[in-house]
Amino acid sequence: MSFKRFAIGVGVGFLAGYLLRPRLEKEFISPELAFKIAKAEITEKMPITGSWIHTLPEKIERNHLDYTVYRAGITTTINDESQYFDLILDARTGAILDFQS
Repeated sequence: MSFKRFAIGVGVGFLAGYLLRPRLEKEFISPELAFKIAKAEITEKMPITGSWIHTLPEKIERNHLDYTVYRAGITTTINDESQYFDLILDARTGAILDFQS
């Protein structure tokens, strides 16, 4: 009985690992999705006339915390003048970590 329970436990463990593997491997959201989330936040405050995103994630440290991020930029028109902003987006959530002109 003991060996049978052990074998069932091992089998269930391997099956769970196999089924959960794709979900656990997808650690970061796509750069396009991260930028879409950020642009939705920004367009509530100002119109976007141009944009770009660097699709390779990079590691940075902010306030003694390590982040994997995407770098991006937008152009907007404020008072009939084009203004450019740099963004740093969290690669896990799409949250805007930095937004400056």
